Amino acid sequence: GNVAQATSWLRNALQLASAMAGGEGARDLGSEDSGELQGLGPAWEPTVLALGHCLRKQGALQDALLWYNRALSLNPGQPGTLAAVGYTHQLMGNLPLAIEAYHACLAIKPDDAFAAEMLNVALMDYSRFD
Repeated sequence: GNVAQATSWLRNALQLASAMAGGEGARDLGSEDSGELQGLGPAWEPTVLALGHCLRKQGALQDALLWYNRALSLNPGQPGTLAAVGYTHQLMGNLPLAIEAYHACLAIKPDDAFAAEMLNVALMDYSRFD
């Protein structure tokens, strides 16, 4: 698929939704301030999460983390989002933060196969550095 185009569409959708909800939708959606999500409820969490996934797939790992955290602010405790945070930290080499996020995911959803497998990989990698 065309990840760059998907990123653009998701940003536009969030910007329009925020503007319609009375937020500051005209602002740059890449800014550190999450004020552009003002007025958006938990129903928008999947869209915010999808934007994070697109950014991660494009190698924009810091931006992906920003959007994953925004998704968690809209709908806290989502195991899939926590696993995505862990995976992104792992890609960045932040193994302690990855391990922490995988543990948070597995505390909510113990049968999450992806989080369990990636936690094992992260722990093995971390043990090599310790």
